[in-house]
Amino acid sequence: HCYLCLDGGEDLYCCIQCPQVVCDHCILVPAESCSKVREADVDFTCPICYEATDRE
Repeated sequence: HCYLCLDGGEDLYCCIQCPQVVCDHCILVPAESCSKVREADVDFTCPICYEATDRE
């Protein structure tokens, strides 16, 4: 389940840097990018890891 809403949407995105999962209700993906983000070779970073990386 999504760590932000403690539920889940249609799509769940698993962070590559930690065990967090975020749903499509909590992360807004532009319509034109939806098919791209579902591809196997696309990596997702959750907001917590993104912020931590951005500060380094």
